[in-house]
Amino acid sequence: MDHRQSLRFIAAGRIAIGVAALLAPRKLAAGWLGPEAATGAVTLLARAFGAREVAVGAGTLWALDAGGPVRPWVTAGIVCDGIDAAASVLAVRHLGAPKALLNGAVAASATAAGLAALDAVD
Repeated sequence: MDHRQSLRFIAAGRIAIGVAALLAPRKLAAGWLGPEAATGAVTLLARAFGAREVAVGAGTLWALDAGGPVRPWVTAGIVCDGIDAAASVLAVRHLGAPKALLNGAVAASATAAGLAALDAVD
């Protein structure tokens, strides 16, 4: 799989996760955070996260398909994923080690994939 295909795969995943967060924020957040997901504040944050994921994913797909600048979209995804990874690790006391490490590993993997593809775009 070349880097552009990897970026398409990541972007499609972002959109899928984002739509899930927008439509069913408590269900998505329950797997991510645990019992705290039932609160209204977490629902708000899950929807905001979902909107971010849809925007970055759709922007990346648009740029790849339309020949627009891809680098800014990939960079935005890298920053978001890197912050998600760090936030997951910092929340270990609240989430427990298994959830924090799994969430952090998923976000770190997306960060690494974005970084690997960054030099291949534009």
